[in-house]
Amino acid sequence: VTSGCEGNVDDWSALFACSIAYAAAKVGSVRALYILEEFHGPGLWTRWFDDSRSNFIGNLVLYACRFPVLEGPLSSVRHFLDQEPTETESSDIYTLYVEHSGCKGNNLHVAAARGHKSLVEVLLEGGMDPTERC
Repeated sequence: VTSGCEGNVDDWSALFACSIAYAAAKVGSVRALYILEEFHGPGLWTRWFDDSRSNFIGNLVLYACRFPVLEGPLSSVRHFLDQEPTETESSDIYTLYVEHSGCKGNNLHVAAARGHKSLVEVLLEGGMDPTERC
């Protein structure tokens, strides 16, 4: 089973870290995320998962919506949104607002449409702008 993280096949270390980070994020292991970020930098959450423009944070939002009683994904989303973006990441902030395939909405829209109030609150507290278009 793979996480779906995409990247340069020569960069196995980063791909492995992305897979571990996604598994850690699903269960809310923020400590593991800090360790991975120390080793690979804070850019793991901006990684693309596949050709359908699905990214790390978007997949985590979808996972949280599928399992709304779990606190782990919420803790991880909160962790990623609390990070200070690097120069590269600040230009990639659009990854928060990327349109989810098949629904014409971004992470905030998906969470609201699926009735996940706690996730909507985390996304808004993390700085997502509800007026920002996909």
